[in-house]
Amino acid sequence: MQGFVYSFREGISGLRRAKLSCLLSIITITISLFLIGGILVIALNMHQILSSIRARMELEVFLDNSISGEKIRALQQQIASIEGVEKTEFISKEQAAEYFLSEFKQDITEILDANPLPASFRIKFSQSHQTAEGADSILNSIEGLPGID
Repeated sequence: MQGFVYSFREGISGLRRAKLSCLLSIITITISLFLIGGILVIALNMHQILSSIRARMELEVFLDNSISGEKIRALQQQIASIEGVEKTEFISKEQAAEYFLSEFKQDITEILDANPLPASFRIKFSQSHQTAEGADSILNSIEGLPGID
């Protein structure tokens, strides 16, 4: 205990003797800690932002207009069986027109007298394939399938 008291007294007397150097040391340490804390907060926020962007990563694959209902179901099963595909959602021509209406506030059939929008599949990736390489591997697997436009 005496060693602690002696060290404390010597530290205080050293602070009194060298006020400017102690003040500069305290300011330098404080600024360093604030910078490290700020960088850590920025890094954590960037990680959360990137994770949320990756979670929303999806691919939309358009279908030939000539493909029938039975072939669409078979194609959806083929796509769902590809490694890295978590979920597939079929979007009909009518649903695509509804999305267009909700997005642009204009009815496409009034503009063009017909619905030119193709049917499609919206594909959601599994977490392990939410990277550029994973998306490319899924895209390469889908491109060769019959009925994909």
